[in-house]
Amino acid sequence: MDKSLLAEIFVPTFDDDGKDGGGKIGAIGTGYPVAHDVILTARHVIEPKDRHNKYPICVRWHDYPTAGPSDGWFELKTKDVIWRGKGETDAALLRCPRPHEADPYFGLLSAEGPRQGDYWFSEGFPAAAKRDDQRRPADFDGKMHSMSPKRHYFELNVDAAPGDEEGWKGASGMPIFGPGGARVFGLAKEVPLRFKAKKIHAVPAFKLLEDDDFKKLIDYANQSDRRRNFERRLTTIFRRSEHAITFIRDSGNLLRAVDLKPNDKAASVACALLDRKMDEVITGLSDVLEAIFDEIHFDSNDNLTTAADVLIEAVLLIIPYLFDHGVASGVRNQFLNAQATLLEIPCAMPTLAEIVMAAAENRQAEFRPLHGDGQYPDGERQIPPPPEAGINASKEEHEAIRQSLMGKFIPGSWTGVRNTIDDYMFKEFVRSTGGLDRSREERVTQASVELDNRSRRRRYYVVYRMPKGDAARRELRDGLCQLKRDYPALIFLGLTDNLSVDLAERKIYGQLPLILAKKRYKKS
Repeated sequence: MDKSLLAEIFVPTFDDDGKDGGGKIGAIGTGYPVAHDVILTARHVIEPKDRHNKYPICVRWHDYPTAGPSDGWFELKTKDVIWRGKGETDAALLRCPRPHEADPYFGLLSAEGPRQGDYWFSEGFPAAAKRDDQRRPADFDGKMHSMSPKRHYFELNVDAAPGDEEGWKGASGMPIFGPGGARVFGLAKEVPLRFKAKKIHAVPAFKLLEDDDFKKLIDYANQSDRRRNFERRLTTIFRRSEHAITFIRDSGNLLRAVDLKPNDKAASVACALLDRKMDEVITGLSDVLEAIFDEIHFDSNDNLTTAADVLIEAVLLIIPYLFDHGVASGVRNQFLNAQATLLEIPCAMPTLAEIVMAAAENRQAEFRPLHGDGQYPDGERQIPPPPEAGINASKEEHEAIRQSLMGKFIPGSWTGVRNTIDDYMFKEFVRSTGGLDRSREERVTQASVELDNRSRRRRYYVVYRMPKGDAARRELRDGLCQLKRDYPALIFLGLTDNLSVDLAERKIYGQLPLILAKKRYKKS
């Protein structure tokens, strides 16, 4: 969560006696951007019962107090309320310019529901945090509860809550971030009575993503088109091997209650697998692949090896599709449209960065060869590649870059790291034996041009983790921002060091290294 993007919302009302308050009396709410200039908040925030329509709704970006033209506030017109949820959907979208100096980051709405017991956190403007007649932001956290898909809200336990329900007023609309702090699972809606203010209800993000008008306004990817695209490509893959389909069918688990159409079994299998959960597909196809290789051990033939190749290729296409498509759409919008500098993703392992990028670009995941048992693979376009990859730069250069970016950054060392990165970029993308007499700026420009040439359809990306210390974080962040300005085609993906996220990924994707270890990679 980028707390600097927290928005305070003021809605003018009549005073307690029903008199005109001159636009100075009103209700406070909280909002957060979910697209470049689009703020998500609760609908009841902008629809108080005593709303005075003579005066406009106002928005202030709390960390940019002078950004708005009216004492830091942006005054919204009626047309700037661009969407209101219907019925039980207590949510609204507001169009509001963001400060020019603010990063173009926004929250990634999850298309998945909350998981029981997962950690959540947020920040809002509750009445309990009011000091000297000014609202201050206050942090909240606790545990999430899962929900029935038919319900219109989910519950959150709060570890440190205001003393009563009144103290919560103003926090409505605050975003509910899950583990890792990049994925928005919903927004705060209300405080249920008789729970001593230690529980809140939230509007689930996945319900919002079921509304066509909402999706258009945040430039959300068309999922029906995406589904047809992946289904067509997966069907083509399975048509190459009747044996692969037979092995999947005989496994029983993945195709339960699926009627394989005799005239197009491949399409039936493709459709069924795209309807499964990620862990089911990875574990199930891993078991199927093991069964195929057991057969190959006793009777190696082209039909069996083709079946194995088909299953591996299918996995590489399915996992980007099944990854949270709300997050994938948000990532795509940010690096293609908003040109975000540093983009946090809700992932802990570098392997997941490739899956996110493949999902955002609607492509098959592409991994580098594995060089050891139990090793999780790096993406083909991750920079720098692992030292074992044998690309132009030395192993020492590769390791120095990776160590510095992945959490072992030493304050005061950025200049050396940056020089190593520039040397790597020149060797990898320019691949010139000449030009050594050119200035560093000229070599950076050459590398940047070539990087852009090779990034028209599929982007190269760098993964990083912010170190713990404040000084180190500032230095690394400033350095990465400068790197982005010099190599604008690069995508910078920030991984979380949250243990629960790491453990969840290992449980879901733990069979992936075993699957990819079977792949017959070709050296680049």
